[in-house]
Amino acid sequence: RGKANLFLDGNPIVYGGAVEALSNGKADSPPNTGDPIIVCDHEGKVVAWGVYNDTSQYAVRVLRMAWECRIVERPGSAVAAVDCDVERVIADKIAAAARMRLDCGVALGNGDGPTTVYRLVNSEGDGLSGVCVDVYENSAEESGKVAVAAVSAAWAHMRRDAVVKALGEHAGIDTVMWRTDA
Repeated sequence: RGKANLFLDGNPIVYGGAVEALSNGKADSPPNTGDPIIVCDHEGKVVAWGVYNDTSQYAVRVLRMAWECRIVERPGSAVAAVDCDVERVIADKIAAAARMRLDCGVALGNGDGPTTVYRLVNSEGDGLSGVCVDVYENSAEESGKVAVAAVSAAWAHMRRDAVVKALGEHAGIDTVMWRTDA
């Protein structure tokens, strides 16, 4: 009771102590690490959805708040239906981060010349909890953009291909170096 306010205020991490009950809609098995999971308040109203981790103090890393997704009430069910497409969220959030860095000039440089190093994804700040991506632009034309993805979240490791694909498609990254920060 009352802990939902933390998430309604934008906190993207649900700690294990804030979890009263778990359900993935499957009576025969509990959710597994990396599974999408809906976060509800004490009245059963959807607050957000994210990815579950059964071995971390961060039980759920929120990927979308309720106001960012379409929620459909299901007749005869206490649980609403929410589109929990993790790969689409990865692509959307990386595209938004890349646009923001371009729009504010971070990815372009300033009067002193072009920027060759910048943070493209800043974990919770860009809505991808546990994922930081730094971009290094090589001066040699043939090398292109290299990114270092420093990842501390199991859900992101499980979707490495989707992260790498989104970095290429939405941020023009040519090479991704994957670093585990455990």
